[in-house]
Formats: sequence, structure tokens, C-alpha cells
Amino acid sequence: MKYSKGFKGSIVRKVVERGEKSVYQVSKETGISAATINNWIEKHKAGKLILDSSDDLIPSQRSPGEKLALLLESKTK
Repeated sequence: MKYSKGFKGSIVRKVVERGEKSVYQVSKETGISAATINNWIEKHKAGKLILDSSDDLIPSQRSPGEKLALLLESKTK
């Protein structure tokens, strides 16, 4: 599945910048594998994934998978 840069950034931000949750917790909540999240974190550390909050998308621009992940995330808070 292909995720937007903004979505990837929001997932990485939870683990790296905010330190709110572990990779495992975020993986379990979103259904995205821990390996994928770790890959995104490594890309961020290498400067290949910029965590820009201005990359906000309107719902019609998101994939169904992203919408589901965001919905599930909102229900766990």
C-alpha cells in the first residue's frame, strides 16, 4: 500500500519526536507493520523523509487505507 508523505510523517512523529508511543504500539494501532514504520524512521534519520506538517491532505486525497488507519488511531485516544 502506498501512503502519503504526510501520513508517514505523522506516524514517524509519534515515535521519534513526541516519544508518545513505541513502534510496536503504533504498529498495533494502525495495522502498519513495525518493519515498515522502522523503515520510515530510518529514512527520516537519513534525511529522505521530511516531517513537514504542512503536507495536510483533505480526506478525498487520502487512500482508503490511510482513512482507516486515521479512524482507528482516533478511536484509541
